[in-house]
Amino acid sequence: MERALGWALLLFLVAGCGSGSSSPSNGADGTTSGQDTSTPDATGTGDVGGSTEIPSGAFAMFPVIVMSSRSDSLPLPGGTVSWSSTDYGLLRYVPDVGLLDVLTNVSSQSYANSYLYPLTRDGHLYGVRCSIDTQRKILRRFDPRTGSQIGECSFYSDDLYSAFAVLGDKVYYRSKEATDLYGNRTSGGDIDSLSWPCSGAATTLVSYAKGANKLFYVYASAARLFGGRYNGGLELREIDTNTGAVTTDPVVTVPETACHFSALDDALYYGICDAASVQIYRLDPADYTPTLIATLATSDKALHMGMSQHQNKLFVALRDTTPKFYLIDLTTKQVEQKPLNSSLFGTKIYANGAFLFVD
Repeated sequence: MERALGWALLLFLVAGCGSGSSSPSNGADGTTSGQDTSTPDATGTGDVGGSTEIPSGAFAMFPVIVMSSRSDSLPLPGGTVSWSSTDYGLLRYVPDVGLLDVLTNVSSQSYANSYLYPLTRDGHLYGVRCSIDTQRKILRRFDPRTGSQIGECSFYSDDLYSAFAVLGDKVYYRSKEATDLYGNRTSGGDIDSLSWPCSGAATTLVSYAKGANKLFYVYASAARLFGGRYNGGLELREIDTNTGAVTTDPVVTVPETACHFSALDDALYYGICDAASVQIYRLDPADYTPTLIATLATSDKALHMGMSQHQNKLFVALRDTTPKFYLIDLTTKQVEQKPLNSSLFGTKIYANGAFLFVD
């Protein structure tokens, strides 16, 4: 059940709640199964907006949530934006300074037609807009400090969530397949690349005939590019970004029992969920050996979770009876539960888990 996060609650969040301290069952519209049982907090007042000075190294999270049916405004860097009941926004929340504002939004009479989710990669922040009808993706890069948009890339890919990856200054994606009236492929299905900010023509790295026909997903991690498909578990093959050569055999297979998978800056990660905990594993880039990073206690099987990684810290947002947020040191494996408001947990797939330390 979606949460309508009202203006009064937004004011409360930035006034002082949650100050910083030192793959699920999905519906056709991207929703996660299960009911959101967390309770909104009381209301309050506070200042919000892009003018707040953010200290270097401050923790910032970037959830996507549904706004209220009221026609209230939330500060937007450089202006304001009005929300309606069909709007979803990518928020910037910096608890240390009580900053909460919106970076971009999408409006749709049905969230199944338009989709928005956050992505962080190598210190960069992106808002990913998807059109389910056309399979068009608009990848917008934002400055986490100022909130301003600093670039945009547009392309068409088959899979809504996992058919593209950002690696360095390039965006790799599996191009949308075109078919004739009989359903036979006529073009597309290649793994192509665009150089940021994607003003030039796409270059084909792996053609459909040379192996892309068996690679339906694209991931990037630890300066490597992967193509994937499900065959029991998620099989990943490494792709040479210079030649387009694809490894004959999978370099790693993510267990079929994994409830979550993320390709992050430094490594590949997955989670194993049971009724009492989530075990988070990191695959060593040297040989893909899994190492248990943390075990997070849950009161029930986690219905949905998201992860991101920056500066040797792993951020995990998971939906338990009440949503929880964790920051894990990848060196010491120390786990810190972040006291963040549960209403900052979005109910849509890929809406959670994006964070950065602001430079």
